[in-house]
Amino acid sequence: MFIFLEGNRIFIHQSYLFYCLNSDIIQNQIKNLAYNKSAQPGLNREHINSIYIPLPSLEQQQEIIEELNSYQKIIEGQNR
Repeated sequence: MFIFLEGNRIFIHQSYLFYCLNSDIIQNQIKNLAYNKSAQPGLNREHINSIYIPLPSLEQQQEIIEELNSYQKIIEGQNR
């Protein structure tokens, strides 16, 4: 099963949301929600709504995106 998530563009850049959802902190939240609530791992809408994502200003989000993108380019250059 796949879930499509899209943030409200007034509050969050999509790239920022992508980086947040792939961060260790958010991944740990997701794993804890999926595995600690029942015998069968899974997420429902309530679980997803309870995930805490830091929400700085759009300007700060853009700065974070640019910095992470620059790191990503360095990593990709090392892997060639």
